[in-house]
Amino acid sequence: AEVDKELALKYFVQASNGDDEGPHQASLYNAGRLLLELNDAASSLAYIRACATVEKNYPAYETPAQTKTCKDAYELLSNQIMTKTTPG
Repeated sequence: AEVDKELALKYFVQASNGDDEGPHQASLYNAGRLLLELNDAASSLAYIRACATVEKNYPAYETPAQTKTCKDAYELLSNQIMTKTTPG
């Protein structure tokens, strides 16, 4: 199962780069999700943030529903990381 996740991650990272014009938003999200499952929260957050902000640099590659999902995931993951790393 972990090997399948690693292989899928490679696919999503490659697909997230998109073509010469812009990224593939759903692949950014999926790469972030898999990175979190593989216990790489920092990289996960970076991919999910990139997904959430596709509309700013590549509006033609953005879908509103995917942007909302990514923004919600980014906020949730950010809060979880802050909770786990903030003393007290």
